[in-house]
Amino acid sequence: MDKNPLNYKAFISYRHTDNQNKGREWATWLHRSIEEYKIPPSLIGTENLKGEDIPDKIYPIFRDEADLPASANLSTSIKEALDSSLLLIVICSPQASTSHYVSSEIEYFKIINDPDDIIAAIIEGEPNISWDQSKQKQLKNKFDGTDECFPEPLQFKYSSDGNKTGERIEPIAADFRVNVDDKLIQGWTNTTD
Repeated sequence: MDKNPLNYKAFISYRHTDNQNKGREWATWLHRSIEEYKIPPSLIGTENLKGEDIPDKIYPIFRDEADLPASANLSTSIKEALDSSLLLIVICSPQASTSHYVSSEIEYFKIINDPDDIIAAIIEGEPNISWDQSKQKQLKNKFDGTDECFPEPLQFKYSSDGNKTGERIEPIAADFRVNVDDKLIQGWTNTTD
C-alpha cells in the first residue's frame, strides 16, 4: 500500500460523547494542547529516538470534528487521514471501548503503521478490567467489567497480515483520571468554566 505523505503529526481517535460536556471536551482540549505546546528551543532540530529531527511545533493534529472535509465517503476521508498520520492517540473510556469507529481506526492504524506509534490516553474507566481476573478481584469495589476503557483492538497484537492474534498486550498510557475518595474518576479539561 502506498502511503500518503505524512501530513499530520497525530490522529486523535475518540468517542464523540467524550467530547460533549462542558469542562470535559477531551478531544478538543488535547488537540489544542498539543498544537499549542511550545517545544523547548534546546530540543528543536535535535534528533529524537527514531532518528528524526525534532520540529519547532507539533502541528497539525487531525481531529475529525475540526478537520474532516465534506465528503460523500466518510470512511475514505478517515482512512486518508490515518494514512497521513505519524501517530494515533486514542482517548480511552468505557464509551470509547464500545465504539465501532474507534475500534476500526485502531485496527486500520495497526495494519498500516507500527503499533508502537499508538498512544493511549485514559480519561475514565479502567484498562483490562473486562478480562483480567486478578484486577477484577483487587478492584471489585471500584470497577467492574463495564468500566473497561481500552477498545479491544488496543488490547491485542496484530499479525503482519492485519489479523488479530490471541496475544494480549497492555499499551503504555497517559492517565488523565483523578483520585477522589480512593477511586480514579474522570477529571476536567478546564476548571475555569
